[in-house]
Amino acid sequence: DFNAQDISMMLHAYVSTSNTKLPKGPPAMEPRFHRFLADHVVALVDEFQPQVLCTTVWAFAKLGIDHTELFKSVTDHISGIVIDTLVRFTPKDLSRITRACAISQYHHPELFKRVAQAAIHLKDEFNAQHATDLLWAYATMGIEEQIFVSFAPIVAALLDTATIRHISTIAWSYSIANVDVPDLFNVHFVNQVTIKCAKKNVGVESLSRLHQWNLWQTKEKMRPGLQSSLQDSCYKAFTSQETHPSKFQNKIVLYLLSIGVEPKEEVVMDSGYSIDALVTVDGRTIGIEVDGPCHFIGESRCPLGATILKRRQVQSIDGIELISLTHWDWIKSACSTEKKQKRAEKQKFLRDLLGLEDKKAVDSHLTRTL
Repeated sequence: DFNAQDISMMLHAYVSTSNTKLPKGPPAMEPRFHRFLADHVVALVDEFQPQVLCTTVWAFAKLGIDHTELFKSVTDHISGIVIDTLVRFTPKDLSRITRACAISQYHHPELFKRVAQAAIHLKDEFNAQHATDLLWAYATMGIEEQIFVSFAPIVAALLDTATIRHISTIAWSYSIANVDVPDLFNVHFVNQVTIKCAKKNVGVESLSRLHQWNLWQTKEKMRPGLQSSLQDSCYKAFTSQETHPSKFQNKIVLYLLSIGVEPKEEVVMDSGYSIDALVTVDGRTIGIEVDGPCHFIGESRCPLGATILKRRQVQSIDGIELISLTHWDWIKSACSTEKKQKRAEKQKFLRDLLGLEDKKAVDSHLTRTL
């Protein structure tokens, strides 16, 4: 039988080698080993050091290993002890447990609430990496906590040593939280972004995040933003990303055509955001975002931070009405099991959603494809 110390040693070795490219064993071996580790952690969760538990879920998330029972057991346990003054957590521990949840989209609001309290208490001990990871996790999960206000002075003090990836991620995180901190996002911040962008080739992701921050500052908060040349580079990066319409989106487009609406697909707005479908109804311009499961946290109905930011900025900056058509609304839009009746119910759902009162004629061939 293995005890907590044995499993901890295995986990340490496994996590230490997870950063290297190791030869893969037999296909069935790795999943069995993952289950072995996870099952023992769940069974002995009270006997592990909290740091080991934080590292474990972080490693599982990093490697893309799905084990819901492990996440539930560990996050419940950490949530119960994280603000206990007798248990010592480090900034690394706190950033890892929240980042693991964000990567795996494991919804645990109580854990995030308690970690925020502990992180604020330890905020002076955070370095740029751990502060970035922590704030990214809260923003990704769409959680607006006091943590963004509390960490602003810490982030400001770390700007000189932070990388452009750190800075762009933090800027993006604050844009989602919509927490206004002029003492952080000031001339010094813009100068640091400009200097660091000039020193090296900056990736598309970092430039795209800076574009969204720049929209937040210049269009939503009406404050100075990035230098014009850098703004152009960020816009080009943001709009250069390829879009891949889902099967769900393609189906919605067919249904829109079937009710006499002619949607324009993947329209790039002035803000740079691409809208799934843009329609005109009685002189109104309406954007339709087809929001499948990947736009929400796990199996919850809470939108991810990126979805929250897009919805807010498109409506406030591009000034159009935006409709979120979720997969669960689409599923329950028709009750009938008979194909023709089911199609009619879904068409009525779309007409009601868009405010179309009269049923328009549709092409019979198009209707048969639905």
